[in-house]
Amino acid sequence: MTSWMTDWAEKGGNLLNSLDSHVANFLQTADSVVVHPPVIPPRKLTSPRIVEITKAGIASPIAPEGASSKQCVTDTTDVQLFEFLNNPAPMEQAISSLNASLPAPSSQQPLQPQSQVSVSNTSTDAATENRLLHQEVASLNQEIAELVKRNKRAESEAQLRNEEIDSLQRQVHSWKTRLDEMKMALQRSNSTSSNDMGKIKDLEAKVEKLTKTLTVTRKALEESENKASEALKLADLSSGRVEQLQQDVSRLTRSLATYKEKATAILSDKEKVISDLQDQLNASGSDADGTSSQYVDENLRREYEQLREETISLRQEAEQRLMAASEMEERASEEHASLRRTINLLNQQLQLEKQLVTDSDAQIIELQRRLTAAEEAAKRKEATTASQLQSAEAEVARLRQCLSSEASPNMLRSSISAQSPSEQPQPRADVEVRVFELEARIRQLNDSLLTKQDSLEATLVQNHALKIRLERLEAECDAHLLETGSTRSPAFPGGYAQLPQNSPSKPPHGFARLHLIDTSLPAWLRGGVSAVDDWMIRLVAMLRRRPLIRLLLILYLGVFHVWLLCTLIFFAPPLSSPHAPPPPPLPPRLP
Repeated sequence: MTSWMTDWAEKGGNLLNSLDSHVANFLQTADSVVVHPPVIPPRKLTSPRIVEITKAGIASPIAPEGASSKQCVTDTTDVQLFEFLNNPAPMEQAISSLNASLPAPSSQQPLQPQSQVSVSNTSTDAATENRLLHQEVASLNQEIAELVKRNKRAESEAQLRNEEIDSLQRQVHSWKTRLDEMKMALQRSNSTSSNDMGKIKDLEAKVEKLTKTLTVTRKALEESENKASEALKLADLSSGRVEQLQQDVSRLTRSLATYKEKATAILSDKEKVISDLQDQLNASGSDADGTSSQYVDENLRREYEQLREETISLRQEAEQRLMAASEMEERASEEHASLRRTINLLNQQLQLEKQLVTDSDAQIIELQRRLTAAEEAAKRKEATTASQLQSAEAEVARLRQCLSSEASPNMLRSSISAQSPSEQPQPRADVEVRVFELEARIRQLNDSLLTKQDSLEATLVQNHALKIRLERLEAECDAHLLETGSTRSPAFPGGYAQLPQNSPSKPPHGFARLHLIDTSLPAWLRGGVSAVDDWMIRLVAMLRRRPLIRLLLILYLGVFHVWLLCTLIFFAPPLSSPHAPPPPPLPPRLP
C-alpha cells in the first residue's frame, strides 16, 4: 500500500517538473520577444513524505522501487500530505507572478499583432494543460485519500488482529498454566500411585507373613494331632491295664469269697460234729469212752488249727492282693491325671490355634478388601488423569490451529522462537508409556492377587479339613473314654474296700470326661454330615474360581423353576366331574 503511494507521488512530481520545464521554455521564448522579466528559479518538487507505521504486532517492511524514494522522512503527517496535494498548481503561481512582473506596453512602441497572437495561443495552451494537470492531480488526490483510508482500515484491522492474537496468547498462556497444573497433578497422582504400590507391597508382605503363620499353625496342628494320637494310645494302654487290674481284682475277690464260703462250711460242719460228739459223750458216759473222746478232741483241735492257719494265710494273701490292687489303682489314677493334664493342654493349644486361624482369616479378608479398594482408587485416578490430559491436549491443539490460521507467519515464527523450551508441553508419548506401565503393573498385581486368592482358598479348605479331622479324632477319643468308663464293673461286694463306682453326676475315677464337640448329632451321622460339608465347601470353592460355571448353574436353576411354575399353572390336568361325558368305548379286540 505504501509502495503505491510512493509511486503516485513520484508520478505527480515528474508531471510537475515537466510542467515547470515547459513553462521555463515558454518564458525563454517570450524573453526574446518581450522585455525579459526577472527570472524565477525553478521550483523543485519533492515526493510526499511517507508515514512509517510502527506497530507492536505488525512487521511492515517497505521495498521502494525508485531511487528517489530511498530516503523517507518520518516526521511528515497526513495533514501536510493533504495540504501539498490540495494546493493550487505551482504553474498558476508562476503565471500569476509572470503577469505581475511584466511591464505595461508603451504607446510609443506598439507591438506586432503576430507576436500577441502567438503569446495568447501559448497562454491558452498552458491553461488547458494546467487544467488537465489539475484534474489528474485531483484524481491522484482522491486515489491517495482512498489509499490512506484503506491504510487506516488496515491499521485498525491489524490492531484488532493484534488484540485477538494477544487474547489468544493469553489463552495459550492460561492453558499452559493449566497444563502445568495437570502435569503437577499427574506427578502427584504418580506419587500417590507409588504410595499405593508401596501399600500394596506392604499388604503382600503381610499376606506372606500370614501364610507363614498359617504354615506354622498347620505344623502345630500336626504336632498337636500327633500328641493327641500318642495320648490316645497311652489312654488305651492305661485303660487296658486298668481293665486287667479290675479283672484280677474281681478274680481275687471271687476266689476269696469261695474260700470264705468253704471255710465257713467246714467250720460249721466241724462245729456240728463237735456238738454231736459232745452229746454222745455226755449220753454214754465219761469212763468208757474217755480215751476215744480225747483222741477225737485232739484230731478236731488239729483240724481246727489247720483251718485257722489256712484262713489266716488266705486273709494275708487277700490283704496283699488288695494292697497291690490299691497300688495299681493309685498308679492308674496318676496316669489318668497326667493324661487329663496333657489333654487339657492340648485342648488349650487347639483353642489358641483356632483363634489364630480365625484372626488370620479376618486379617486376610481385611487385606483383600484394602487391596481391592487401593486398586479401584488407582484405576479411578488413572482414568481422571488420562481424561484431563486428553482434554488439555485437545484444547492446546485447537488453540495452536487458531494461532496458525489467524496470525501471520512472521508472528507465528516469532512466537514459536520466543517460547522457551521449558514452556513447551510434554510429548504425549511419555504419558502414554507411563499409562501403559501402570496398566501392566495393575494387570500383574491382579494376576498375583488371583493366584494368592486361589492359594488362600486351598489353604482354607485344607484348614477346614484339618479342623474336621481334629474334631473327629476328639469325638473318637471322647467316645473311647466313655466306653472305657462304662465297661467298669463293681468290685469287692463282700464288705471290703471297693473301687469307686460310676455316677451320672461325677466322672469315673481316673478318667477325664471332656466334651470337645458340642453337637446334638448322633455318632453314626457325623461322618455323613462331615462328608457333605466337605463336598459343599469344595463345590463353593469351585464355583468361586469359575464364574462361567456359576452363571450357568444360576441360569439352569432359574429356567428350571420357571418351567416348573409354568407347568403347574398352565398344564394342570383337568379334574374329573360327574357331569363330564363318559369316555368313548374301546374297540373290540379281534380274535
